[in-house]
Amino acid sequence: MHKPWIILVLAVSAITIWPLPEARAQSRRGMSMGRKPPVRPEKAARTKQTPIERFQKMPPVERQQELAKLPADRRDKLERQLQHYDQLTPVQKERLDWFNQLPPERQTQFRKAFQKFQAEPQDRRQAMRKELQKLKNLPEDERKARLASPDFQTRYSKNEQGILADMAGPLPPE
Repeated sequence: MHKPWIILVLAVSAITIWPLPEARAQSRRGMSMGRKPPVRPEKAARTKQTPIERFQKMPPVERQQELAKLPADRRDKLERQLQHYDQLTPVQKERLDWFNQLPPERQTQFRKAFQKFQAEPQDRRQAMRKELQKLKNLPEDERKARLASPDFQTRYSKNEQGILADMAGPLPPE
């Protein structure tokens, strides 16, 4: 008479003690028993180099050896990019290196703003370029105050204000 109750108690105990698949998965990740997930340091803005960046830094002999391992179409594309990079002035290379160090979302934001900037008339681009030079030399809090100032808002259209705000973060070297 006591045996069915014992079996039932053991079965219920086993079910409550044995974790469900989700709980077992959490325990493997270190999140069971009420523990919080481990705190991970923030990833660096961008740590992985693009292939072109890697090839740019290689000595010419090593570069040719690595290029020879690639499929023809990929090799041709990289060779054109490398040739273009090699023809840049040191200032242009420094600007490109600066741009490549930005996080991908900031690169996209900057590209879009630059395309809008290029679409502006020459006289407005000149005025915006001067403003960007001023903004570049300001600390971040002063830069934000300048972007919000009445003088800035009357001097530039809404579109120009947006372009300048998107481009006004840390700027490339001159």
